[in-house]
Amino acid sequence: MDASNNHREGDRTDHRMRILYTETDTGECIPGRLLNYSENGIYFESLHSLKPGTVISFFSRGGIDPSHEVKESCTDYRSMSRAKVKWCRDIKDRDYPYFGIGAEYLREH
Repeated sequence: MDASNNHREGDRTDHRMRILYTETDTGECIPGRLLNYSENGIYFESLHSLKPGTVISFFSRGGIDPSHEVKESCTDYRSMSRAKVKWCRDIKDRDYPYFGIGAEYLREH
């Protein structure tokens, strides 16, 4: 799926990184792959579909995609954010179920 068809308010930064995410309701940790992000949200892919409106927490930790050069200073990188799923689409060009997911960061004050 080409993530450029997605509608976002901010400019995107292409960045490949392994993530783990949890649905607020279940707490189950599920792997995914972040493909890009903006000031307002992220686009990632997963073997699991998510319903729009689902609140997730996602985590990353020095898991830069091996196809990208990793600088020594990135190996200890850690991050956690919360977001609300805006859309989820089936990626048709795979031999197995795979989903592209757009999520908007939740602003917590």
